[in-house]
Amino acid sequence: MPEILRGIPWGTDRVLARTLERAEERHLRVATLEPLEDLDTPADLVRLLIRCYGHPRACPHTTAGLRRLGLLPEEAR
Repeated sequence: MPEILRGIPWGTDRVLARTLERAEERHLRVATLEPLEDLDTPADLVRLLIRCYGHPRACPHTTAGLRRLGLLPEEAR
């Protein structure tokens, strides 16, 4: 339901709360996972690249995606 995401105040601390409110308004069942770091700024991307380059097995899908984008070398350790 993409409409529950339209007009959300992205990059704020209200994103989750507003999204959950909209889901509740539409009587949708929601499950949440453990929160992870946001990836909003270039500095956030640098931290992610460092973490995935140093520990590719810790985030295999992200590492693979970053490699496909050319943001990580193929032979990351």
